[in-house]
Amino acid sequence: MPPNPNVLRPQNNPAPTTEPRGLGSMIFSMISYFLAPATPSDPSVAASVPPRPSGRLTGQNCVICQDPIRGEQVRAPCGHYYDIACAKELFEAATRDESLFPPRCCRTEISFAYVRPHLTAAIATLFTEKQTELATPNRVYCAKPSCSRFLGPRSTGFFAWPLDCPAPGCKTRTCPSCKGEMGPGRHECKVDETDEQILALGRTAGWARCPRCAAMIELNLGCFHMTCRCRAEFCYLCTARWKTCACTQWDETRLVAAAEERVAQRFGPVAAARPNQIVRPVQRPQELRVEPIRRAAPPAAPPAAPLAAVPLRRTLAYAAPLAAPTGRRAVPPPAAAAPIFNPAPIRRTEGNAANVVPGGLRANPPTATRQPAFHGATAATEAASALREHRIREAMEELRVNHDCSHTKWKYRAGGGPCQTCAHRLPHYLFRCVGCQTLACNRCRRNRL
Repeated sequence: MPPNPNVLRPQNNPAPTTEPRGLGSMIFSMISYFLAPATPSDPSVAASVPPRPSGRLTGQNCVICQDPIRGEQVRAPCGHYYDIACAKELFEAATRDESLFPPRCCRTEISFAYVRPHLTAAIATLFTEKQTELATPNRVYCAKPSCSRFLGPRSTGFFAWPLDCPAPGCKTRTCPSCKGEMGPGRHECKVDETDEQILALGRTAGWARCPRCAAMIELNLGCFHMTCRCRAEFCYLCTARWKTCACTQWDETRLVAAAEERVAQRFGPVAAARPNQIVRPVQRPQELRVEPIRRAAPPAAPPAAPLAAVPLRRTLAYAAPLAAPTGRRAVPPPAAAAPIFNPAPIRRTEGNAANVVPGGLRANPPTATRQPAFHGATAATEAASALREHRIREAMEELRVNHDCSHTKWKYRAGGGPCQTCAHRLPHYLFRCVGCQTLACNRCRRNRL
């Protein structure tokens, strides 16, 4: 019966055959089995394989991670491009760090509408709430420390109504004027003791309070122009809005410190000074009084026995006969005397008596005209110190004239170090502002400064 042409048969699987397989086909099947890639039977192993990057290359690099962008991208108003991951990370970080809010690049705000389609519903809701909170100058939070939810702006006067916390399970009522907890009955505003201690410490240490958000600010370096995390600019001395008062811009002590830091960031820190080598005059060796070593006298040798007379025999024909003297006896030779060891006297010369040392060595004569080995190094150090002082004076004059930097031009600097804005330490590189020599990480120079 012929097959029905309307029934679709699978095209990828060949129809089974009952023909006998030859030797060549069997060998080919075995080779294909061993060379085929293994398919993981465990789904967890298959899920751990990283997926390939999807999307086509856009031809742009992310300004934060410097990776080529694939697929969708976000273009900031300044012209820089962000990949979706870095843009999402920036908006999420802005909900935790007020210095990053609003999200911006090169001091230009990035619209929330550009990134909203790529955020989750929870992050988008949180960012919307933070927009309202961070846009409020003087905020009131729940008086319960374990809650601390944002309630609204601070209000004073007769129409200041209590603020009820909307957090689930928290029924705390907070006064909008003193920001304290309100109990049943009549409430009287009072200053918290802990807050009063902090304010007293700030007055003693000379701290200033932001006129917009009332945050405590301490100046340790730089001019009196302050920029709070809420983006308010004011004078550190009188807390007035910047450029509306007649206060001085610099303190001389802080000016010198700022100039030294700027020179160190541009030309490197001061090299460790070589300790001055103390040259002591060569001391003449003290006079040596060496006494001779007394040795024990050797024992006396026993007296030698007298030598017996040896008869002379004539052995040679040509030897002349020796006639014995008449009337005289042979006298034996004297016994050999025992050696006596006498120590050699030590002689001291008059001119070099002070230079004689034990062992027959002589000390080098003192030289009064010897010059220190670091004489040239001292001159080079003094020249480098004078050059550095000149650079510090130039930096001081430049700071007096132009102390506000817009941070428009940066240079790559190899070598790690701490970022002066966020204090995050980078191991390999930093960026240095050409105008004010500030060292910053890539996140701060793009999104924070």
